[in-house]
Amino acid sequence: MSDPLPQWLKITITEYALDDLKSLANIELKNIAIEMISKLASRELRGLKLWSNSKTGDLTGWNKVYFDVRRDIAPGYRIVYKNVPSDKNPEELIIIAVGKREELKVYKDAIDRIKEET
Repeated sequence: MSDPLPQWLKITITEYALDDLKSLANIELKNIAIEMISKLASRELRGLKLWSNSKTGDLTGWNKVYFDVRRDIAPGYRIVYKNVPSDKNPEELIIIAVGKREELKVYKDAIDRIKEET
């Protein structure tokens, strides 16, 4: 008898995050981002917690994962997401921003989008 398949999380990609994915520089980056989202949803991968930062704002309760095409340098791209209802008991994965870490852009975009929703 085989082990049961892991329970996948429901994936919600906001309109903004979908636009972010579409605007990534090339197909390879897009494919890597989609693979990372898939690994998050299947619980193969866990990101790092975000917090309040004077340069970006308060992202407490949100998480990040790094990605890039090259593996010999620090990853230059991030996915900002939240597990709902919580990191300990997730049922849904909400992606709010995907993009470059350069000048903290992806985090600032996430903050703007969170403010817009509330």
